[in-house]
Amino acid sequence: MKNEYITVEMMADARERRAYLQRKLLLEYKKPLVCLTMNIAGPVKRSDLIDIAFFEAKRRLVEELPHINLYTIDEPTGLEAFFVADCDASLAKKTALFIEDMGDSGNGIPNIGRLFDIDVLDVSGEKLSRQNARKCLICEENAKECARSRRHSADELFCRSNEIIADWLSDELAKAAEHALIEEVEATPKPGLVDAEGSGAHDDMDIDTFRKSAKALRPYFKCMAEEAIAHKNKGELMMRLKSIGIEAEAAMFKATFGVNTHKGAIYTIGLLIAGITASALMGGSYESAFSFAKELALIGIDQRPFGSIGKSHGEQVRNLTGALGVRGHAASGFPLVVSALFTLDQKQRECFSKNDAIIFALLSTMTEIEDTNVLYRGGREMLLYMWEYSKKALEGDFMKNAERLNTEFIKRNISPGGAADIIAAAIFMDSCRHLMRQ
Repeated sequence: MKNEYITVEMMADARERRAYLQRKLLLEYKKPLVCLTMNIAGPVKRSDLIDIAFFEAKRRLVEELPHINLYTIDEPTGLEAFFVADCDASLAKKTALFIEDMGDSGNGIPNIGRLFDIDVLDVSGEKLSRQNARKCLICEENAKECARSRRHSADELFCRSNEIIADWLSDELAKAAEHALIEEVEATPKPGLVDAEGSGAHDDMDIDTFRKSAKALRPYFKCMAEEAIAHKNKGELMMRLKSIGIEAEAAMFKATFGVNTHKGAIYTIGLLIAGITASALMGGSYESAFSFAKELALIGIDQRPFGSIGKSHGEQVRNLTGALGVRGHAASGFPLVVSALFTLDQKQRECFSKNDAIIFALLSTMTEIEDTNVLYRGGREMLLYMWEYSKKALEGDFMKNAERLNTEFIKRNISPGGAADIIAAAIFMDSCRHLMRQ
């Protein structure tokens, strides 16, 4: 069905079917109708990336458009969605234009809205037109004039359409990764960790150090997503991810003046970016995302993590104690990230604030993680102490208990940085739900 050549006759049949359904829905509901298709030139109307863009358009319409019913058609000639609007046609058109033009303000945001074709029909079946002409995907001139003169070939337009979607998808993932790192560090109170109220058990970093690091890493997270889109071979992809990870680590140290803020997170989130990308392209789920990332981790299990600047505390602890650390956790399928993701979802469903849900998930992670940062600073004794008192902190008022635990952790120089990386990865996965089609 995808990458299939569509004949003129097939497109004519699709238009006839669409017109019949439009008439049927208008007659049945007597309400305005919003029809979503993709604006794709040439004989190929479906690809993995085009389908991702369609479902993003559908998601935006579901969120923005008041409607009472929704119908979806899945054909080789293209995905289609029909919304029975629960508002007047002018408001529906305003919503459609907002979604189509989002990102066209010259602010550098990749705009897949250019590829959305959202028609609005009033109750009489008359199509509402837009006032401003749409721009060509390639030259930025009037799109209709370019089409009329055949200034660009169908192949050029098809390739450009996929490039726009790939750019948007990789940017979405990079933005989500940066925001996850910032949300994690800003969550307060966190025992022994940098948060909005202090530096925890650290004297070489604060919240601004982490913010600078997260910002510096964003371009590299985008590169990782781009590589995951481009590479189907997992071995080649893992090599590219490692190369980008080395560059990302150097950028982190430059931004933080030599402080290790996110070394473990670069590895974990980098793999999960690849997993989410692959899963989104396949129309898959969280399970397939974690599975793909695990396969990548197994390929590189005997190699050093992405970075190469100095031996990390985790690597030193692994050599001394055999603790699995970040690579072992990834090769096991990210069980702690899965658990933290479940906890975040559960607590937010219970109407906890995002901050409080993060703290609860962090404490839960601290009850079982073999945190190599804690082992490096205090050995097995401090790890056992963290497990025991994290469990106690979950009982009763866990927020007040987290504050008290922070005081004790600072005294004992305990900083569960590994747990913090797990939570950042869970926040990242949580923010990527809109890319999963289930």
